Amino acid sequence: MQKLTKNLFALELPQTFVPQNDEQQTVVYNHNVRPHTNEEGEQGYLYDSIICLYPFTANSIFKQLLEELYGINHELKLQNEYFSVVESVDETASKQPYIDFLIARKALKTQVDTDFENEAQ
Repeated sequence: MQKLTKNLFALELPQTFVPQNDEQQTVVYNHNVRPHTNEEGEQGYLYDSIICLYPFTANSIFKQLLEELYGINHELKLQNEYFSVVESVDETASKQPYIDFLIARKALKTQVDTDFENEAQ
């Protein structure tokens, strides 16, 4: 089952969290919302959407989103490459991909936390 869908279009601002009212207590998390004009000239919003499984917490949503965007082993692969450079094991490896990943990861965590806090208000 595909959990993450990117670049959806809506004329109205999408609701951030949409409970699915099912037995699994899943929630759709609409994020990365940005203004967009489609090919027909309609102004609306592009956004990404992920189906999140129970429990409904900021950390759980962040973890599921991170896994869908990058895969389970992506961070470990980047860490290995990073430490290969730090420890002078592999001079062809680069630290920058891991640093870029950490920056993106922090931005994603901030986005999820902010959305979760705004929903609680």
